[in-house]
Amino acid sequence: MVGQLDTHATSRGRRSLLGSEDGELAFRIHAPDHEQTTVTVRSPKCSIGSHESCTLRLKAADLRPVHCWVMRGANGAWVRRWSQQTLLNDQGFEASPLRIGDRLKFGSIELELINIRPAPPAPESHESSAEPNKAPAVEASGVPNESADAAIETSDAAEPSASEEPTRSLANRLNELESLLDDYAGQREREAEQQHAVQDELRRLRAVVADRERQLGDARRLASQYELELQSAHEHWLAERAALERQIDELRERIERLAEPNAENTTREDSTDGDSATARAAIALATESASESAAEDATLDVEINAELRAELRAEHERTTARLAELQQQLDQREREHAEQAARLTEQRDELLSRVDELQSSLDHIQPAHDAALATAERVERQLTSERESWQSTHESLAREIADLHLGLE
Repeated sequence: MVGQLDTHATSRGRRSLLGSEDGELAFRIHAPDHEQTTVTVRSPKCSIGSHESCTLRLKAADLRPVHCWVMRGANGAWVRRWSQQTLLNDQGFEASPLRIGDRLKFGSIELELINIRPAPPAPESHESSAEPNKAPAVEASGVPNESADAAIETSDAAEPSASEEPTRSLANRLNELESLLDDYAGQREREAEQQHAVQDELRRLRAVVADRERQLGDARRLASQYELELQSAHEHWLAERAALERQIDELRERIERLAEPNAENTTREDSTDGDSATARAAIALATESASESAAEDATLDVEINAELRAELRAEHERTTARLAELQQQLDQREREHAEQAARLTEQRDELLSRVDELQSSLDHIQPAHDAALATAERVERQLTSERESWQSTHESLAREIADLHLGLE
């Protein structure tokens, strides 16, 4: 089945800039649950959308009144987007040249450009008004019926206006509206760039705050660890010192106990020597045999006392040396403990200083982070409001452009 589709021609002045009706564009329509449809557009300027005034009108629930405009000139064709829901090769765009194989997507419908035949600009001729019935046409093959979800609207070709002045005014108004839409698009891009910059700064500040908080937590954990190590080392040193002091006290008591028998033995030795001399004198006077026996006993006592004194003296020297060794160990442990305590205290103080520095940095960054967050939220609300306003204005202008386009014909 072949149907005639309405191609609303522009004024002759605008048509001469775009291209003549001798060229054509061929699209293949892809729609869900429908066979592929081929459409040929000979109009140098084609509006595509669901509005009744569009050159190529499509029917689907998810379509906008005007999606885009396709222009054909001597150097080929290009497309300008009017609706955010219009994609070129699955990507957003503002304006782009069209090449064979490119796909325009409007919701669930895709138009694939399968052929393009540009034509040189046609010169203006007043004779063309004498042939009003030669309006450009769009041919479609395999068009689905109107009950389908996606269809193409057909209508009769409109005759060009008999008055040039209203047509020129409408064309000027159309140019103004297109320029206004371009300004809106540029402003929307600038606002989007501003929002992206604010979001980037917000992400950077969030990363800095998270890094500072992580460093602060690590520093606090290390400070607590050094504090525990310092306390443990101090307790260990106190236990070792108490043990050494107990050993020293025991050795001193032992030395004192050893010294007491030595003094007693010395006194007893002196007393024994005196008694022995008296006894020997008495015995010597008594008998010679008794004198010999007393002399032998005295010699034995002297030898026993000498051995005891030597043993006690050696034990005293060993105990004194051990006491000196323990005292030296105690002094060495005290020095090591003092050095370790000083080192741990210095590390703890450094970490506490780092904690204070990080806390100060975090306190300094937090206001900037909060301000950036508030700015981002404010910009987002403002952009949302402006986007809704622009969308409403955009749709209104698109409808007005479509109506003007209809009036130009």
